[in-house]
Amino acid sequence: RAVARKAFEVAHGPAIIADPLPRRRAPAPPPRHGTDAVRRGAGDCGAFAAARRVAPTMPRRHPPPMPGPLSHRPFRRFLAGRVAGVMGRQIVAVTVGWDIYHRTNSALALGAVGLVQVLPVVLLALPVGAIVDQRDRRRIGGASLVAATFVALALAAIAWRSAPVPWLYLALLVQGCANAFNSPATAALVPRLVPIEERARANAWASTSFGLASVVGPGLAGTVIALADSAAP
Repeated sequence: RAVARKAFEVAHGPAIIADPLPRRRAPAPPPRHGTDAVRRGAGDCGAFAAARRVAPTMPRRHPPPMPGPLSHRPFRRFLAGRVAGVMGRQIVAVTVGWDIYHRTNSALALGAVGLVQVLPVVLLALPVGAIVDQRDRRRIGGASLVAATFVALALAAIAWRSAPVPWLYLALLVQGCANAFNSPATAALVPRLVPIEERARANAWASTSFGLASVVGPGLAGTVIALADSAAP
């Protein structure tokens, strides 16, 4: 090959002839140590930090919200308070009726219990509706629940002291007035607690909870009376 290259240069002058044989690659340099490695590591860290700043951050995953009206905290609190209030009224009605019948042994006196509680609701329906439309519904509902709580305590004291039966009817009359204000005020609160597209489902939840509390309340009252063998404290 050297003789042929020399003859070609003599005939045609010096020229570059490509080497048909592949050349071997140079070996990789040894790993860096000392300050070079420190600089390279710092450069890599800086590049990684820059890439991290440029790369978009993944959004945090939150648990999915509760479906429907129950995803709103005010409505959940309202629903829990409504269930507790309805159950309390049902328990009071059953225990007072049992106590009056046990003391008087009269079906007429027992029937008067329901009449005294329903009569204020019927007579005050129109004026209460006008008052609820003009006043703050939350305050009216809260005041009626506070009044019903004090009436329940008064009924417990009357039954414990074995006071005359007319005092029981007077306390039940006051409770009926409180219920006359509570029912329209709480029913008008539902549209303000949820968006307009969820009002239908919210009303369904409110009606279902009312029916459930109306069934569970008397059952609890009957269980307590059966265990204590008395409706009086």
